Amino acid sequence: MMMRAIMEGRYHFSGPEWSDISDVAKDLIAKLLVVNPMQRLTAEQALQHEFFQQMEAMTPSPFQPRRRFKAIIIIVYAVCSLQKYSLQKTVPIRRVCTDPYGSKELRKALDTSAFAIYGHWVKKGERQNRAALFENKVKAELRSRSKSSSISSTPNITPSSSFNHLHI
Repeated sequence: MMMRAIMEGRYHFSGPEWSDISDVAKDLIAKLLVVNPMQRLTAEQALQHEFFQQMEAMTPSPFQPRRRFKAIIIIVYAVCSLQKYSLQKTVPIRRVCTDPYGSKELRKALDTSAFAIYGHWVKKGERQNRAALFENKVKAELRSRSKSSSISSTPNITPSSSFNHLHI
């Protein structure tokens, strides 16, 4: 609709989006959108228009040491981050398929992802070791056995005795 109006020369600069545009810029646009190609400005004539003549050459801004230092810090941070990622070891896909917990980096990534998914099920108590949830060996059971041998008041709960009575 708007394109057809422009092609027919029916346009206006009265909308709110045109309130901040200078009259010189509006004049250039109007001369470039003339329907008759013989009356329309050529590229050379458009470059000679007052709109382009009034533009001043950009003057360099004064030296600002704080801004320069901040930019350098951001650049160094970015380079260090990229270097950290470029130095990471690659793990062959065959090893990932056969032994995913064999690589420390992959094990950490798997545990972090699993905790992000199942972390809401883990109680947040002071005495609970949340990392024990993702360990390969159940160290909590080993600790409870060693404590029960030294302290008789601590109950010895093994996974086999706990899970035998589950009914679904």
